[in-house]
Amino acid sequence: MMRKQPDQIKAAINRLQDLKVDTVMPAHCSGAPAKEMFQSLYGKQFHAAGVGRLIVLDQGRLTVSTLPVKPDHDSE
Repeated sequence: MMRKQPDQIKAAINRLQDLKVDTVMPAHCSGAPAKEMFQSLYGKQFHAAGVGRLIVLDQGRLTVSTLPVKPDHDSE
């Protein structure tokens, strides 16, 4: 969405909402304007994605780390 016009971004967000998408996690390639629009329209259901962020989906429950997580080198 980085190179999309604001009306195109809004249309995409509206479509996601029509599809009942209730949580979003746009990444860096979405672009700052799109991320701002997602955050504005999704509020607490907006989470920033990024390298090192831990995202856990467990039986319909979403948990997102607040800080990037360092890899556990002992498990390699």
